[in-house]
Amino acid sequence: MCLGEDSMNSLEKALKYEFKNAEILKKALTHSSFSKEEGIPRWECNERLEFLGDSVLGLIVTQELYERMLTEKEGKLAKLKSEIVRAESLEIVANDLNLGRHLILGRGEEMCGGRRKKNILADALEAVIGGIFLDGGYQVTRKIVLKLFEQCIDDAFMGKLDTNYKSALQEIMHKRNVRNLKYTIVKEEGKSHNKVFYAAVFARSTVIGEGAGKSKKEAENNAAKAALKKIDD
Repeated sequence: MCLGEDSMNSLEKALKYEFKNAEILKKALTHSSFSKEEGIPRWECNERLEFLGDSVLGLIVTQELYERMLTEKEGKLAKLKSEIVRAESLEIVANDLNLGRHLILGRGEEMCGGRRKKNILADALEAVIGGIFLDGGYQVTRKIVLKLFEQCIDDAFMGKLDTNYKSALQEIMHKRNVRNLKYTIVKEEGKSHNKVFYAAVFARSTVIGEGAGKSKKEAENNAAKAALKKIDD
């Protein structure tokens, strides 16, 4: 599928931004499945713009949190950032833009429901953000992103989004040159239908947080939450 002028105009209207270079928008919407099937060089799909957009989005959200939360510690800021830029939040914004209908997909991905896949939508949104940055600069991009993510940011401030503490902890520890965190389920209690899992998170063979939950995932997330609390304290 090729991106028609009507589709481009519709998306630009939703973004409230008109691209000076339409080819950037086309590339931002071109999934790798299309380039593979059509024999187009890999760099002509949206992966490089996605890489750029991920960093631009992270910077914009980080700046907004830094300026709005003047007394919060690093751990709290990192938790909020991870909530706002996670794939689930990007999917919500992408659906608000009806981004899926504008994607340029390969036939196989089209048949597999690619227009509704969370990761494809999230990646495409990051690519579009990267494209706006290249086409219009940082300040223009910041204004658009803050408008698009306004509800997600407000919900994060009000505690309405589930926090991915593991991502937040990973980001902080990465800055401290701790690359490999290890999560271990140390104990299980209860019957199969009502189990409680206990997890520990290790950094350089040292336990830095422990937590419990009804699933292994919840226990690990709570262990990361405990580690972040220690960092803030």
